[in-house]
Amino acid sequence: NYVKMHLISSPAKKQYNREQIAELMMIVLMKSVMSLDEIQLVREQINYGSYDAFRLAYEAALKSVFGHENATTGDSSLISDIVKTIAQKNYLDALLAELKNTHTED
Repeated sequence: NYVKMHLISSPAKKQYNREQIAELMMIVLMKSVMSLDEIQLVREQINYGSYDAFRLAYEAALKSVFGHENATTGDSSLISDIVKTIAQKNYLDALLAELKNTHTED
């Protein structure tokens, strides 16, 4: 389906290369917070060849989230983490809505 949606290129001789596997990993990670239509829209805006930039940003975010001292202690920390996640998702939704509006105006 990803090939049909032009999210990744077709495999050569039914085998994916390193870049395509990296693209698949990015898609799988993005699917946890975005629809395939949104990923397709974003795909037009970013270069999947920038997998290293994505990987570094993802690793930094994981360290930031899992590295803080109060990661699993107390209800207030859990509530704070949930609220931060919701806020980030709301922000992403707003960015995607703006991107969709810009895309439809073109």
